Amino acid sequence: MPEIKGMIEDQLVFECPSCRKDAELSDCGIINKLENKRRNLFCFLHLTIQEFLAAQHVVDDIEKVEAFLNDHIDDPKWHLVIQFVAGLIGDKFRNLEKERNDSER
Repeated sequence: MPEIKGMIEDQLVFECPSCRKDAELSDCGIINKLENKRRNLFCFLHLTIQEFLAAQHVVDDIEKVEAFLNDHIDDPKWHLVIQFVAGLIGDKFRNLEKERNDSER
């Protein structure tokens, strides 16, 4: 996961060695392919996109959210990620509640 690894390592540029050289990932609208003839290097168009995707990665493993928050709450670098986590986890709980209510009918 380049988004979470990049946040941990303060890395904005990431390599995708498994991506085909002719793949146009930059057409997806969230990353740019950097000019480099030997390596497939990419960067997010904006740090906020990387922060949002990192938060999504955190919320995907609901069991580890509390530990993530405890580990990063005092580091300003992670504050926007934590805000995204709060919003995403709220959405996740609302969806779980809706699914539970739907299954009880």
